[in-house]
Amino acid sequence: KVLVTLGNERKQMNEKEERIKSIYNDCWSIYKNYLVDHDMGKFNLHCEDLIKKYDGQPDIEGLVFWWAGRVQGLHDAYTRNGRR
Repeated sequence: KVLVTLGNERKQMNEKEERIKSIYNDCWSIYKNYLVDHDMGKFNLHCEDLIKKYDGQPDIEGLVFWWAGRVQGLHDAYTRNGRR
């Protein structure tokens, strides 16, 4: 019974690690796409898609809202510097 519990815990850890990697890769891809044209509208749509992809779980919503605010700050600096 202990081995089964350890096996289940290991499986759950592996699933969480894979989810984290997948979210990270999706975020990186969205950010790289933003850097191509600095289109915050598209960035926001991609963020909405990301939240849907992960079933709107609270952790992904919190992460995306935190992250989008940082990207918006970078975008504001980008536009203040006369770009776009």
